[in-house]
Amino acid sequence: MTDEEFTEYLNERFEDQRSWLSEKTAKYKRWHQVMLISSTVLAGAAPVVTALAGTKAVPVTLTAAVSIVSSLHGASRFKELWTRYRATAEALKRELYWYRAAIRDYSNQAPDERRRLFVERVESWLFMEHDLWVQDQNDRRPPPVRKSS
Repeated sequence: MTDEEFTEYLNERFEDQRSWLSEKTAKYKRWHQVMLISSTVLAGAAPVVTALAGTKAVPVTLTAAVSIVSSLHGASRFKELWTRYRATAEALKRELYWYRAAIRDYSNQAPDERRRLFVERVESWLFMEHDLWVQDQNDRRPPPVRKSS
């Protein structure tokens, strides 16, 4: 891999993937916090509203909202995705630091070998992340419906 090809790889593949992971990390962290705070506030307000309200409609609605938000929060798995994407993004950054500093596996390597090793390791991280995504999609699929004979 030439210097030009490696620079293109860094700009078009590495930075693109690292940016995507960082954006998703921030988004999922924010959603996790919003849903956690919402369900906590709604759950805490429900008994107070029950004691103060003259009607049952408001506390019942709050309780239903807590149930819905909590269920959506659990099903979305925002915290799991946030932490996993952050771990992968940090691993990619660390790999770049090691490459640039020529330390760990990159020490005592010729430039071509260092570039090859870097691409190989980055692609390994990205493949692992993609493999986990495929597993997640398969886990979310409903089981096949069996026809009775």
